[in-house]
Amino acid sequence: MDGNEAVLRLPTDDELDRHPDPAAVLQSWLDALESDGVWSEREVHRAVLDSRHRTHHLRQLPTDEVLGHDEPDLAQPHLLDRRGTRAER
Repeated sequence: MDGNEAVLRLPTDDELDRHPDPAAVLQSWLDALESDGVWSEREVHRAVLDSRHRTHHLRQLPTDEVLGHDEPDLAQPHLLDRRGTRAER
């Protein structure tokens, strides 16, 4: 890479803390996947999963990525919220 090329990276949570609406930034990353293609889908999904600023964003990610994440109980509250506690659901 020569000195004129920029390196695009996703900001860290510490950097997002300084933004007035960190959740909106995460949403913009997910929206950019469809139009810009600046980052890979996997990079964005991983950044959203790892962010403490994620809110409703998990519903937009592939189920296997959410369930396979290092945080074992990550999906449970969202599944219970959407499906309830009835076993047949």
